[in-house]
Amino acid sequence: MQTIIRNMYKTPGIFICRHPRHRRFDYQVSPYHIIEEKRCLEEGCVQFVWKCRIYAKDFRCPRGFKHVGKDCFPCKHYDEDKICRKPEAIAAEHEMAQFWRKLDEYRLWLSSNLNRALEFSGTIATFFPLLYMVKTGNRIGVKPNGYLIGFDRGHIGYDFYDDKIYLRVGGGFINRWNPSIGARVEFRGILKSDKGRLIFIRPSRVEIEPPAGLGSDSGNGGRRGISRSQAVVGAATGAVIEDDCAPCRGCNYGAFVESATDDLRQVRRRRFFCLRGVKTAASCPVRLERIILEHKTGALENR
Repeated sequence: MQTIIRNMYKTPGIFICRHPRHRRFDYQVSPYHIIEEKRCLEEGCVQFVWKCRIYAKDFRCPRGFKHVGKDCFPCKHYDEDKICRKPEAIAAEHEMAQFWRKLDEYRLWLSSNLNRALEFSGTIATFFPLLYMVKTGNRIGVKPNGYLIGFDRGHIGYDFYDDKIYLRVGGGFINRWNPSIGARVEFRGILKSDKGRLIFIRPSRVEIEPPAGLGSDSGNGGRRGISRSQAVVGAATGAVIEDDCAPCRGCNYGAFVESATDDLRQVRRRRFFCLRGVKTAASCPVRLERIILEHKTGALENR
């Protein structure tokens, strides 16, 4: 009997957290962030809100600052509020009981499969560059660092993984195999976990079956992702999405960017990056153009 696996660490609709950092995602937080990364389910986490006793009270800052920041700590007018925020379970009681049971089963499956060489087969759903935002001192730069090929589901050995999973590859893989969205892929790779999502690395024994309609721009048949040259240019001219990035999912010009600094104490954060430099998804000309074209196509078909 085939086992169906779902990523319980990425199950939506389980927890919310009212921390301002999660406002962009309507305060919904993945179980992985709550249970494994922050481990704040029981005791919550502490937030310090910086304040000034005289700022905005018709008093000018003696040091000429426009807002409260870390340079204000030695000042006698500096103050702060200590706020403890605790995640909330938004699922019903019976749904939470089912979630914890399935999470235990998923953890057991992970313990048997992580860091092992496994067979995988699936259909490419997304294909985009993986970027790193590097901050050294006061300088910030974005650099390409390989590609992520995404699958909506696929077979891992004899198990059916009914959730998103990724394959991380370099430019050599792209040049040799020329993958495209809709292609059927089989390979053997090492299964890793990255902040709750599953990623294959070091693919071998690769077989790729091109999608039907290769070379067509209609549908998914033969649609390529961003090339390496486009990724290099986009990394230099692009921008991090500032509002809700949900409409950007599946866009050819979207990519993940992970922040990395020379300060080892800081946690790496993953953001959604637009290679065309659009900062707000709501005003994206690429998405609006696609909506207009779909509307015109629908109108012509109904004539």
